[in-house]
Amino acid sequence: MQLEYTLADLTRIVGAKRRTIQLWAEAGAIKADDETERAGTGTHRRFSRREALIACLLKPFADYQMSIGFLIGIADSIRDEGAAAWRWELLERAIQDESMVYMLLRRFGHEFEIALIDVNHVGTSEYFQDRHADLGALITKGGSFVAQDVVPTSVLVFLVNPFVSKIEK
Repeated sequence: MQLEYTLADLTRIVGAKRRTIQLWAEAGAIKADDETERAGTGTHRRFSRREALIACLLKPFADYQMSIGFLIGIADSIRDEGAAAWRWELLERAIQDESMVYMLLRRFGHEFEIALIDVNHVGTSEYFQDRHADLGALITKGGSFVAQDVVPTSVLVFLVNPFVSKIEK
């Protein structure tokens, strides 16, 4: 399993142009390892596996010409320190083709809330209780960080698997 990625690696696995990936890195949508970020001439940026996953998940939004600010908001929501380890486990299952994983994104102005759904396990009560107790709130008004009377400006859903399929298993 590959744990570090170069700009060239990300270009290949994401399917985006090199300049697009560079823009994402310069703007902070994807974050290079600290020791390689702005390290000077001759030092190439390296990205963690998690940042490679984030880049893959940004691709469908970039394909619809979403702004860099929008992409940064999505990336920050995915990267959220409060996110449980199971989020990354689900993405790894998608890479391995062990599960079909959907990403739901709910937007309120400049705020985002993300959920990942593993359709192979959604029927089990343990899975639902542990991971998606607030799924209904995610796709309807209300939710964990917004007052109940605020209606989302958009809810987007897409299958993750095709976007992460080129990451080494």
